[in-house]
Amino acid sequence: MENGSEENAARVDAVYGALISAVNSGHRVSPQADLVFQVELLSQEVNSGASFEQYFRWVRVTDDSRILQYLDELGLSEVRGIVERALTTAFPEGIPQDDDAYDSCTDWSESQLRQLAELFGEFERYNGILTNRLGQFIANNDPGVFEPADQAAPVREASAGQADAGKILAQLIQVLDPGELGEIQRIAWTARHYEASIMNGGHWRHLIDSDDRDQSQVINALRQIGAGEQAELLAQAVSRVPQGLSMPEAFEQWLEGADISGLEDLDAAFFACEISLEEHLIRYLSEHPEEFN
Repeated sequence: MENGSEENAARVDAVYGALISAVNSGHRVSPQADLVFQVELLSQEVNSGASFEQYFRWVRVTDDSRILQYLDELGLSEVRGIVERALTTAFPEGIPQDDDAYDSCTDWSESQLRQLAELFGEFERYNGILTNRLGQFIANNDPGVFEPADQAAPVREASAGQADAGKILAQLIQVLDPGELGEIQRIAWTARHYEASIMNGGHWRHLIDSDDRDQSQVINALRQIGAGEQAELLAQAVSRVPQGLSMPEAFEQWLEGADISGLEDLDAAFFACEISLEEHLIRYLSEHPEEFN
């Protein structure tokens, strides 16, 4: 099993972190940037849910997503085969293009869910290879191709401190049990997981992913790192969920058209914050160097 190098992991995390905000804000990106974004998104979603179910449910793959083409371009024919089999399992009659049809196709049978989880077992063996291929792809391209095409201020090359912070944040997101961390590290871990959920699916995604977690702890962690704007947005999101319902129940009712407020305006506000959550995290890490060495 090939392990992803720290250097390649840092490259991927830095580029993906910059791209995800741009993509969610509607900026155009180059084909090279889209390749990195789509393949890393695939990797994060499949690994996060330990199944292809989460990837297909949240990312909403379409015929023009080009994920199979991108895997071919990276020379990952084995991974392409796994993803293709997962697509066939999830959508035996082909990928639906209509939103309503897509939603109806995600009501998978127990057999389909089992197969999607089993395919994750095959996919997982390629995690290190995926990281290394993406890292090498980034290194072999001009850094300018990873800048959003219509962004007013070009993305600057990361400083040594920012690169180190990116590496730390990439490692932090992989910690499964925050109980292993000290208080300062746990605050960063909590804020980082909130950021990752918002980037990959918005406030509904965060609330569902952390249904068993006290959101006041997340709000407090955001305030601890100075992210007051983001803390207020999360507090508003929590206030909109009807009392007596779990987050998954509330989300299902919202999807079915119940009178439950959507959270899209809060997602948009998150990306419009004057200081991004990543910037707050980098500053927080720099204030506690002894905790993150």
